[in-house]
Amino acid sequence: MNSNPILDANLACISKYNPELKYKIIRINSLKNDISFVNTVLQEPNLMYNGVYIHNNYGAELEAREIFSKAENSPHEIHVIYGFGLGYLFKEFALKSEGTVLLYEPDIEILAAVLEVVDFTNELSKNNVFVFNDFNVLKKFYIDKHKCKTKTSVTFLPTYKKIFEKNFEDFLNKLNLAMGAIVINDNYMQKKMVPAIKMLYRNINLLVNEIPLNEYKNIYENQTAIIVSAGPSLDRDVEIIKKYRENVIIFSVGQALRTLITHGIKPDFVSLIETNNQMSQIEGLDTSNIDLIVEPITYNELHQSNFQSIISYPSHTSIANLIWTNIADIDATPYFSSGTVSYTILYAAKILGFKNIILSGQDLAFIDGKCYAKEARNTGLKFEYDEKTNDVKVYVDDFKTFAESFFDKKSTYTEEQKLYHAQRRLESIKSNIHFVKGINNEMLPTTKDYASFIQEFEDFAIQNKENINLYNTSLNGAKIKGFEDISLEEILKQQPIAVKKELKSTFSYNVPEIINNLNNEKNIINEILKLLSTAKILIMNYDKEYQHRKLVNESCMKYFKQILVIYIDLSDTYCKKSRTFLYLHKARSYELNGSLQEKNNSNPNAVHKVYEQMKTYITTITDDLKEITETLKIKVQNLDEMLNTKS
Repeated sequence: MNSNPILDANLACISKYNPELKYKIIRINSLKNDISFVNTVLQEPNLMYNGVYIHNNYGAELEAREIFSKAENSPHEIHVIYGFGLGYLFKEFALKSEGTVLLYEPDIEILAAVLEVVDFTNELSKNNVFVFNDFNVLKKFYIDKHKCKTKTSVTFLPTYKKIFEKNFEDFLNKLNLAMGAIVINDNYMQKKMVPAIKMLYRNINLLVNEIPLNEYKNIYENQTAIIVSAGPSLDRDVEIIKKYRENVIIFSVGQALRTLITHGIKPDFVSLIETNNQMSQIEGLDTSNIDLIVEPITYNELHQSNFQSIISYPSHTSIANLIWTNIADIDATPYFSSGTVSYTILYAAKILGFKNIILSGQDLAFIDGKCYAKEARNTGLKFEYDEKTNDVKVYVDDFKTFAESFFDKKSTYTEEQKLYHAQRRLESIKSNIHFVKGINNEMLPTTKDYASFIQEFEDFAIQNKENINLYNTSLNGAKIKGFEDISLEEILKQQPIAVKKELKSTFSYNVPEIINNLNNEKNIINEILKLLSTAKILIMNYDKEYQHRKLVNESCMKYFKQILVIYIDLSDTYCKKSRTFLYLHKARSYELNGSLQEKNNSNPNAVHKVYEQMKTYITTITDDLKEITETLKIKVQNLDEMLNTKS
């Protein structure tokens, strides 16, 4: 493409954040599509694409204004626009949106043709406006721009939806999966991060006895693994697994373990990774000749359970684990997880060197009126799907049994608490219904988190297609691209007898160094607690002044600014010194940081709102750190005793 001042100026703006798009446009020498500039009835410029008007031929500007008028406009909004056209809709959002504007154009030739003749530098130079032609690049920006309270809207011209129908559906599906992944990440950050950190410290003295999985790298080179999950198709396939047991090394998720053992099948490996109590999944089962794969943050009692061996899987994507890998000087980069234990096992099987990996019970959708296999924890959970209305009814036949399935016999929860927990679980599923394309091209109901897992499996397939043969035996569940759909019996009967390997390693942790690192962490936490103690005194002064005046006066502002200085010091200085504090801070300040980034937060009411969030943050994180400090003292003592016993 020849040099053009208008194009060069437009591309200069885009190249600041998306240089690849600039070079893709520059490399276009001719257009393959029929793109021409025409006028609307009102003599506005319009774009003709392969004989179709892109904008409304009776009012292109009016069409754009009407679409924008229906969109929610706030600083928390991410406006995703599908289609550039001649830029009417883009310009409307770019100039008026208070939030972030992410535009995706499916045909790069349209961008090339339009940016060559229309000057958009005023819009493209705005720091909240971004243009893309590659969904993966857009996805990275979308995840980066997503903050607490962020909302997302998708906007498009009617003609774009028709012209690019297949691409449009694929785009929406990918965007929905990205949004689902963010929901999972937000949920982890707000609800799971702090319990994970506290569980990690409870486990410290046990972790030094658990060999990292990577020490057994490629031990099962060129063999075949089957990963057994608890989807409805497991009920159909469990006897086939039993028939060909000797042909594969079996990995089981926790929820599928009871089904396997009930049918006389002992898996070689089982994995449980959650921080919450999962003991009900192994209660009453003989696991003495099964190897357990766990994360450092996994529920404490599992690290003490009777397994043949307990293997450490310190996933770097469950970021609380990085506290342990930093303290113990372990490389966490080989270990991936994504919110589902079956994905953890998929990566574990890769590390161990398996050439063929088979998925069983990995339906990732509701099929045959069921959500899970019979003996799974969510026992009795069923659904009815009306294809005409797309309505999905999720229900339980025996609610008491359903509630009991979440707890082991030693649970101290009352029956009322168990029922409440089960009801929340049921409501969560009902409120997160999503549809995905099935193996047979039908649309299947599932949940948003399951839908996001599909993309993770597909990404794994893309990354490993040259080295690993991947098979999915669901036949009725969600389509997972990159996995060959095949019946379980057909693939298992092709496999030779598997060779079980003995797990041997000379690996050992440097316990004295771990103790030293723990003591350093404790010292830094004590420094932080001193700062927080000062902040608490300022909080008392602010509260006293506010209660007296019932308004944010000059004295309140003085105390608030001093508290804010401490908060900034904690954020800028101590997050760099301590991973423990860094991750606690991220979790506890999630909403607070969102409020601090809002516009117009300097008026008295806004200041007091932020102050209340700051007060909650300081109070809560102080309690967290005190609890962790007490745990640290005990665990260091445990490790010292361990060293003394060995010496």
